[in-house]
Amino acid sequence: LAHIASAMAEGQGSLVADIHGDAQDTGVATEPVVEWERVLQVAKLKNLAARARCRVVLDHRCGVCGEPVAALLARPPCEHSACVSCWARHVETWLADGGRPEVCAVPCVVPHCRHPLPWTVTTDLVARFSETVAFHLMQQDPQFHREETERLTRLVPGGVAMAIFERCAICLSRRALVLIHDGCGHAACPECWLRWVEDRAPICLAERCAPLRCFAPACTEVIDHGALWSHLCRQSDALQNLSIATARRQRLLANPLYPGPMQVNCPRPGCWGLGYLGFDRVMCFACEHSWDPGTGGSAPDTDVEVLMGCRVKRCPACKEYIEKTGGCDHMTCRCKHEFYWSSLKPYRT
Repeated sequence: LAHIASAMAEGQGSLVADIHGDAQDTGVATEPVVEWERVLQVAKLKNLAARARCRVVLDHRCGVCGEPVAALLARPPCEHSACVSCWARHVETWLADGGRPEVCAVPCVVPHCRHPLPWTVTTDLVARFSETVAFHLMQQDPQFHREETERLTRLVPGGVAMAIFERCAICLSRRALVLIHDGCGHAACPECWLRWVEDRAPICLAERCAPLRCFAPACTEVIDHGALWSHLCRQSDALQNLSIATARRQRLLANPLYPGPMQVNCPRPGCWGLGYLGFDRVMCFACEHSWDPGTGGSAPDTDVEVLMGCRVKRCPACKEYIEKTGGCDHMTCRCKHEFYWSSLKPYRT
């Protein structure tokens, strides 16, 4: 979407229509979601190819690796084509074998082709799909270093500390972008940060919203707040749920009307909620489970019937069916009889 918006801003407003037309011309029937993803992939390639002065060839199989792809990139002047992954691997292999683009041009992906790879193809296209190539070019090309630094900086919201082409402390790879936690200074790439906190999120919920700590073994810094945490939450539903649950539990704990001695955790396994003492029944403010404080929450729910797929009970007075959809354990029937939902015992007024 960002590439499409960029293209429109540059006067290429017909880009999406052209790409969608090209996709339909292939005659391949695909699911709507898959087709839209393919349109976006081709849009990105067309934008990058235009800057690198390459041509996009709509095909479904790369002639080098044989894999099905959204489109191929043909480079001038020989017009040899390959998918972007093959172009990237080709340049990476050439660099690993001792190639130096500052001394001689990168050869074509097709063996024995006498036309070298244009410099703009390496900098404006291949480097976008290979951090290895980008890191090498940043050391050799000042203009590429400046432009790539500006591009990577725009990917991170303000307030999040970052470094460019540093080593990730988790995967131990040199990455184009690493994010730094303000409190302890430990740094990892965005993918490793997200994987770490998503793996820890269920454990934190099971431990009643326990603080989520940094990945470093001896580090005690909490990371579930601040700019980095907000940035990660925007990319994960699991982290958003954990953040909401943590904030709600903190509000319950901070209630001045019910201080710590009057608070009790929900007895249900895995629930992060709590309830307040001082009543005949205690209700969890997270899952709405209610229990007798004298039983520790283990009293079973009695006289439940299933009627048309709904869990219902009969009013102890008039025997009408009642379905409970939420709220506390105190129920009032249409006949004005008041009782406890869990035990069906009369409510103590």
